[in-house]
Amino acid sequence: MTGATSSVSTRTSAHGKTRHVLEPKSEKPRASKPDTSSAQQESSSAFS
Repeated sequence: MTGATSSVSTRTSAHGKTRHVLEPKSEKPRASKPDTSSAQQESSSAFS
């Protein structure tokens, strides 16, 4: 039981932290690059 609870707690903590860290970091550096790619791809689609 303790092992399962520990696993769940660790997973929840990891997910919560990973999401919180990925959200702000992803929004700035990651969003900047994919955003440009997405914008270019969308523009190409729109032009087509």
